[in-house]
Amino acid sequence: MAEPVPQSRAGVWMLLGGLVGFATLVVFLLYHFVLGPGLMKNASRKRQAQAQSEILVLQAALERWSSQHEGKFPSSLEALVQPDAQGSTLLGDAFVVPKDPWGNEYSYAPPTPGSLRPTLLSLGHDGQPGGEDDDSDVDVRGALP
Repeated sequence: MAEPVPQSRAGVWMLLGGLVGFATLVVFLLYHFVLGPGLMKNASRKRQAQAQSEILVLQAALERWSSQHEGKFPSSLEALVQPDAQGSTLLGDAFVVPKDPWGNEYSYAPPTPGSLRPTLLSLGHDGQPGGEDDDSDVDVRGALP
């Protein structure tokens, strides 16, 4: 039969258990309210920077397409992945138009009669115009306010 734990040892173990529980609670609250939101904001900024980088590549490919077609722009981004006589596309080895970092298609519109450049942007996480934080639209200049 096991010996009963002396009263002084039981108190130490209860105190130690309470301290471990308190430390766990502090770490959880610290992560949830201090570190977590900052990490999410960094992830959002990383996706926005990636979208901006991909938009710059698409913009350059659009400019090359335009220079080959008397200054006109294509009606869709699909023209950038049509193979030429040598089998290459304006996006290198890509045969499909890339999606933005959130898995949405890039929004593209050829220039209107009053503009010189096409509109090319990512609509952010929500895929809708406007938004804040992760839902912000991104164009060649970065996240739009």
